[in-house]
Amino acid sequence: RNAKDGKIEWKALAHAFRVALQAREIVETGDLVYPLKDADYLRDMRLGKIDFMANSLDKRLDDLIAEVQTKMDASDLPNKSDTAWCDRFILNAYSL
Repeated sequence: RNAKDGKIEWKALAHAFRVALQAREIVETGDLVYPLKDADYLRDMRLGKIDFMANSLDKRLDDLIAEVQTKMDASDLPNKSDTAWCDRFILNAYSL
């Protein structure tokens, strides 16, 4: 609705796309690589250089979220992180 009135929060929209794209990469590969493959596209989106209506960004985001959810449902990734491993990792990093 806001987009039709020309009131788009580009930064928030770019963050939503980034999170969904990162989640898709994690669920597909089990990893996340930087810089992101779509970094230039996300930067252009954040700067408002991509036409919201012409590119159907609302539908594209909805489709991306649905795709990620389907892949997450079928994934063998654990539902919770191994907090004990994370704690050991952090302690080891600080003690170097």
